[in-house]
Amino acid sequence: MNRHLPGLRLFICVSVFILSFYNSVKAQGTSRVDIGKSYANLSKLSAGGTFNAGDTIEIRVTIAIITQSGLPTSVDKVQVFDTVPAKTTYVPGSMRIATNEGVTYKSFTDAGGDDAGTISGGSNILINIGAGASPSNGGTITSSTSKPSFYLSHCITMVCFRVKINASILFGDSVSIGGKALYRITAPVSGSLTTGAFPPYKLLIFANTGYCSNGLNVPVNSDSLGTFASGTTTNRPTPLLYTTTYVKQTLGASAPQDYYSAIVQNSSPDSSTNLTSTIASYSVFGFWYIFVCHPCDA
Repeated sequence: MNRHLPGLRLFICVSVFILSFYNSVKAQGTSRVDIGKSYANLSKLSAGGTFNAGDTIEIRVTIAIITQSGLPTSVDKVQVFDTVPAKTTYVPGSMRIATNEGVTYKSFTDAGGDDAGTISGGSNILINIGAGASPSNGGTITSSTSKPSFYLSHCITMVCFRVKINASILFGDSVSIGGKALYRITAPVSGSLTTGAFPPYKLLIFANTGYCSNGLNVPVNSDSLGTFASGTTTNRPTPLLYTTTYVKQTLGASAPQDYYSAIVQNSSPDSSTNLTSTIASYSVFGFWYIFVCHPCDA
């Protein structure tokens, strides 16, 4: 994927990322600041699967500072607070700032006082970000000039750290993830300090029993038991059965855009399955490679 916030673009079959967004402005796509909490099972990226003892989880806070109507947005006092979840152990040296593609932009030590990232008491995470950030204070981020940059119109930053699920955890148990981010908008209009508290997530620990042919054992089974729901066309005709702030959109050469989602069986905008064709001819935004799911509605 290229130049996308994780989880913003596309739902295809089964996702390894789960994302929750807190918007400082409630209308969809009109926020000057978007913050989101996500996590990825780094131990299962290649083959997929369930969360198990010994898996390494990267916990991520994505912060997008957005230019609107030609007016750059500036925020200061940007801080991320988190706690190493119970039943997990912090992975030393894993605090970092990454681009939205996951490339490391800046790393932090675990010690206090030497940079803007600190773990104290063995579990309390504080990462201050932005220009001028210090061990005790958050810095400033401007949508048009700060990095990592999205075409000089957005600054999209992922604040990350890693934990390992303890070996003593049992099947049927869970790991809770929460945390919060703080910031203050200073331009185009100055405001008060905003706290974005993330709703708690629970990672369920259970054995991977494999997938049956119709997808009934796929972990993401709260919607139509993990199937495509109805029809065999590229774009699923029915919306998601669970609540989301993302508006359903038909897949196309330039869709879905940010803050929209598509539910598809083939990621080629014209439904082509010719894998020898040039990527630009049969891919969304000229970057998404053709991917065909198994027939969920045989």
